[in-house]
Amino acid sequence: MKKIKLLSGVLVGALLCVGVGYAAWTQSFTVTNTVNTGELKVGIERATQPKLEAIDSTGYEVRNISDVSAKWTSFKEGDEKINLEIGNAFPGLRASYWINVKNYGTVPVRAEKIVVKGMTPLAQALIDQNYVRFLPGTADKNYRFPRTIEPGDYLKWKEYGWFSFSHWIYWMPMQVTFNHDMPAEIKVGNEIMKVENQNLVFETYYPVVQDTK
Repeated sequence: MKKIKLLSGVLVGALLCVGVGYAAWTQSFTVTNTVNTGELKVGIERATQPKLEAIDSTGYEVRNISDVSAKWTSFKEGDEKINLEIGNAFPGLRASYWINVKNYGTVPVRAEKIVVKGMTPLAQALIDQNYVRFLPGTADKNYRFPRTIEPGDYLKWKEYGWFSFSHWIYWMPMQVTFNHDMPAEIKVGNEIMKVENQNLVFETYYPVVQDTK
């Protein structure tokens, strides 16, 4: 009987030791991690005043533009989007400007494309019906997305040739052109709207994602 009690005591003691050891083993593998993903923020630092031209299909200036206006609306440094308002647009009008797109965040990002949309039904209809065209670069066919922007750096244009040594590499050139076949009126939904002598507002921004490469 004493032997049985003794064995029982040893067995209980052994189980208690195993239990304590198991608990200590499992606790030692409990780890809490804190992951900081950084800040994802891209904005527009500066923009030049739009240059207006009136051209024909061969590229010659054909009309006085003193009655046409082009300006940025409510823009301040760091804004993610910028709005261009053009007044009294007509067929053949072209506005050219340059934009600084900066990575204000703490992680590298990849710019996928340029997005332009109309801020009024008429402005968006002109884009949808291909009467207004926005081009990155001064008709530059060599510019390609995506582009990586390091923290504190800018979305760069040409990284080749003599442009690589110019400060203009840090500016994105843009053009908005009103086609020569743009009619005086277009259909917007169920309504016919006049095009000329209207104030049109277009929004530009650059969608980005975190660059994990």
